Amino acid sequence: MHRLTTFFLFTTLLLWPAVSAHAATSVRIKDLARLQVGQEIPLTGMGLVIGLEGTGDGRQASFTLRMLANMMNRLNVTVDPNAIRVRNVAAVSATAILSPYDRKGNHIDVQVASLGDAGSLQGGTLLLTPMAGPDGKVYVQVQGPISIGGFNLGGGGGGTVRKNHSVVGTIPNGGMVVNEPERLIDVNGHVQLTLYEPDWTTAARTAWAIDEYFGEFGLAQAVDAGTIQVRLDPQFSQSHLMTEFMADIEKITVVPDLPARVVV
Repeated sequence: MHRLTTFFLFTTLLLWPAVSAHAATSVRIKDLARLQVGQEIPLTGMGLVIGLEGTGDGRQASFTLRMLANMMNRLNVTVDPNAIRVRNVAAVSATAILSPYDRKGNHIDVQVASLGDAGSLQGGTLLLTPMAGPDGKVYVQVQGPISIGGFNLGGGGGGTVRKNHSVVGTIPNGGMVVNEPERLIDVNGHVQLTLYEPDWTTAARTAWAIDEYFGEFGLAQAVDAGTIQVRLDPQFSQSHLMTEFMADIEKITVVPDLPARVVV
């Protein structure tokens, strides 16, 4: 009896570190993967910056004069582009990234950069500019004063002092979302999990863990080493149910497959 007790005690002591290590490696799905309900959309646009102190585009940037003339024509002011003589206007590109979580009325940061031969955008204000995605649809309207990370200072004898890039700037919260991006779950009725570190075994274990948690076989499928698709019930069209479902998925724990380390 004493020998049997000793054997079980010895076996338990041997297995305990392995069991503890196994339990310690269980992590939440939210730490292994991200729930992808949509895609980020790159936005671009072209606009005019006004209010520059003689540092705008010169006459060589003829497209700036045409843009200015077209804008004035839309305001019922007929102007000949060849007759325009201004140095306080510059043509710029506007770029931004629209998150799948951005909704109508939200404001986002927008980056602007000179398209012509402007000397600086310091002190300028961007006029209302539409920003479209690759599909040509306008998602954001942007306008407002430009904040630049540099400056140009004129010195004596014609010398100048330059700090960083004064022809590139940002309009913090200057872009207003006017059209929301389409969510992937609205397209195919699935939500997608993307593993931060793709692994076939971890992907399979994640799908199994989701099926086991909700008690429904085939609810989740490992599409490849880095992607798990989870089928959505039509009832999740209600936003509060969708939020609860996503939260449940994130808290499920999985034991990721860790590569063996060979110590020589």
